[in-house]
Amino acid sequence: MSIKDILFFALISLTVGLLANHYLNLDIGFLNDIENSLVSSGQSGKSSTRGVGGTGAGGAKSNSAECESLKKFQSERKTIALMELDAAKKQRDITKIRETEAKLEELALKERAVCR
Repeated sequence: MSIKDILFFALISLTVGLLANHYLNLDIGFLNDIENSLVSSGQSGKSSTRGVGGTGAGGAKSNSAECESLKKFQSERKTIALMELDAAKKQRDITKIRETEAKLEELALKERAVCR
């Protein structure tokens, strides 16, 4: 087996691990870190807000009525904040970028607190 084959299988294994961690909510620490770093560079779609601010090693997330209503309420706020962040990055406004990232972090903290 050549080095090329080993790297290919390692890449495939890592991809499968990331997919399983994301869709099965396994909350494996280093895979969450990799996912968050990949998502933060993309910032598109609903899945990009899943790990904003990092994820803890808590238990499975509940789908209580309070959690669901909070997610619906905050989804529009997250979308607006992500659009503001994109605009600030295009304008290279460091202050606005930091403020928007802080707003996204606050939204993520609220969601994690309610949806545990």
